Amino acid sequence: MNKKMWLAGLLAGVVMFVWGFIAHDILPFGQMALKTTPTEDAVMPSIKSNVSTPGMYVLPGNDMTAGQKLSGDQKQAAMKAYMEKWSAGPRAIVVYSDGAAPGFGMLLGRQFLAIVFAGLIMAFALSAALPTLKTFSQRVIFVTLIGLLPWFVVDIPFWNWYQFPANYAISQVLCNGIGGLLGGIFLAWFYRKEGTTQPSMAKAA
Repeated sequence: MNKKMWLAGLLAGVVMFVWGFIAHDILPFGQMALKTTPTEDAVMPSIKSNVSTPGMYVLPGNDMTAGQKLSGDQKQAAMKAYMEKWSAGPRAIVVYSDGAAPGFGMLLGRQFLAIVFAGLIMAFALSAALPTLKTFSQRVIFVTLIGLLPWFVVDIPFWNWYQFPANYAISQVLCNGIGGLLGGIFLAWFYRKEGTTQPSMAKAA
């Protein structure tokens, strides 16, 4: 990466990070899929007494984990029992951790670094694709699609296999899609003088 690419990725990351703040703290996109229960004071001790170590727990799941240790007909029978129990419901996925959570500053710093890294990937990809992306709009679409990749490879499988709520998938496509769009607009503007035939959105339209 040259200096311009590093700068482009860093600034694109800042743009997307600011959008993430808006989506989660001003708009309802970040929390629209989250729910809690008024009986949490009764639920939490039960979880703590039945979960031994931090991790991601799938309920029901005993037949699945037991089946992995078997072979042949026994494994098929265990997996069939698991699928029947899972399909009948109820189902739950619990991410459990104990002890103190990291401070807000550390969480924010990690998030910022992750988004900046995503911006650098976008800048690198766009820089490599510049010879074939001649218009402003093509470059915006290119980067936006990169921003949507996590939605297709992570969030849709969560919705499909683990029945994550539909509003979770919607919230994520809004966060990732709009973030990618804003990052794309910035990067297309940043590289507007490099091989583009239409330097503005108005002309591209």
